[in-house]
Amino acid sequence: MLLSSLLLALVIAILLHGSSLLSEWKEAQPISTPRCKKPQTPRPPRTEVICRSDAAWKKELKAAGLAWTFSDVRNERFSSHSVTCALVISSLVAEGLAMRSEMEQAIDLQLRKVTFESDSLQLVSAIEGSSYFSKIHGILSDIHLLSSYFDEISIRFCHRENLVIEDGLAKQALRGFVPNPV
Repeated sequence: MLLSSLLLALVIAILLHGSSLLSEWKEAQPISTPRCKKPQTPRPPRTEVICRSDAAWKKELKAAGLAWTFSDVRNERFSSHSVTCALVISSLVAEGLAMRSEMEQAIDLQLRKVTFESDSLQLVSAIEGSSYFSKIHGILSDIHLLSSYFDEISIRFCHRENLVIEDGLAKQALRGFVPNPV
């Protein structure tokens, strides 16, 4: 009995000592930066393609029209797209869905150097990590994951007057939305 008590005390002492050594070791480790590739906005890269997106949202229908365009560096549009989405809870969610959709299409088109532009300052701030909105957490996770597929990427705010075409396409898509009868 005495031997088992001594053995138990010895095991506890070893565990406590090992735990304090582990804490010391962790504190001595350099702070590492995450390996996840995050969109960089301060210094836009040399870009081959500019993707602009916009969304129109109708609260009563909980629906959104999403639109995006692809342009070359001379600002010549070579592709435009729009879709409607049901069960969209806010305009911020709609803007996030539009950006995610355009990123997915840019990957499908095998575009490697891209600047994404949005007129949603909230969305761009959330992507940069300077704001947090729980409503779009999953969309932001998707955007960060998709951004790792590009060789060079920039995500930046764009004034609304620069998105006239995208705005028109998004509103047109929303006007064509037909709710699914229950």
